Order: sequence, then C-alpha cells, then structure tokens
Amino acid sequence: EKWGIDSVIIPPPVDISKFRIGAKRKQIINVGRFFWEPGGNNKNQHILIKAFSQMPKGWKLILVGAVQNNAYYESLKKMAKGLNIEFKHDIGFKELVSLYAESEFYWSATGYDAKEGSSQEHFGMVAVESLASGCRTLVYDGGGMSEITGVEKWKTINELVNKTLLEVTGKPEDLVKGVKKYSHESVKRQWKKLIGKLCEE
Repeated sequence: EKWGIDSVIIPPPVDISKFRIGAKRKQIINVGRFFWEPGGNNKNQHILIKAFSQMPKGWKLILVGAVQNNAYYESLKKMAKGLNIEFKHDIGFKELVSLYAESEFYWSATGYDAKEGSSQEHFGMVAVESLASGCRTLVYDGGGMSEITGVEKWKTINELVNKTLLEVTGKPEDLVKGVKKYSHESVKRQWKKLIGKLCEE
C-alpha cells in the first residue's frame, strides 16, 4: 500500500510437524521473552497476570520465556503471588512441545496499549505453534498475529477472560487444519509459484 505496487505476502515457515495435541488441561500458556522496553515489542506478561487474576479457581497459567530484564521478571513474580501461575525459563524444546500439547489455551498480549506499529507482533510464530498443538489461541487485536488463520482476537482484559470462559464447540484437531499453509511444505510451494511467475515476466 505504501509504495502503490502489487505484492505477495509469504509468511515465515513453521515446522508444524514437530507439535502435537495431548490430553488438554485447564491450562493457559504464553511463550515470550521477559523484558520491558518503553515503545518496544513487549510481551506484556503483566497484562496476562491481571487477566488471569479474574479467572475462576481450577485454572493454571504458565509463562515461558528467556529472562532479559530481571527487574521486570521479579515484578511479575510479585504480581503472581497467590495465583496459580508458574514461570519457566530456559527450558528445552521437548518440554515446550509438551506444555503446548497439554494446554487448552494460548494467550498473547503483545501490542496491548502500543502506540506504534513497530510495537505490535510482526507475525507471531508462537501463535502458529500453539494452533498446531490444538490450543485455542487468543491474541490482542493488532499486528500480524491477529491475521493468522484460526486465532481469536481480544481488545480488553474482560474480553480476554470472557472469551476464555465461553464454551466453544469444535475439536483441537480443527485448529491444526488452518495452520497448514504456514508449514515448510506450503511456504516452499508459495515461493516456487512466485519465482516461477517472476521468471515468466
């Protein structure tokens, strides 16, 4: 739109074959670095903790990510005191896959209250990973993550909580079908098609 030319958007490939659906628990997962930078692409785990404080008992929130800002990380742990929230950092890929597999929901708050487009999630590979694991994926309505097939969008903390508690029909397997276009094979086909078109021109 900026340059006034036709364009083709090809997403980053995600190896969805590495993810699986497990026995789901009343568990919510978020994956993202623990850091805080004014105007940055913050993952806003503090917003997720605020939302989770409104959830009924019996639910668990797991926050996964590398600690890049220790002060912010410690402030989150204080916020989470007394809530069924578990922090995991520097975990292996196998454990991450298992956490995705057993979680019923994925929550993301990246872009919440952001003033600039650069502070939004540009694509959001974690959303594709969670959908490939059969997680209902709730993301803030802004940026590239909100355009991924299969996600559910929210604008306010109350809306995030209400959508989580809303009974929804459908199977986790249905979510996986929508993300097949982000697989390595699909993205490879999209590139071949585009290159072939350019060669013809």
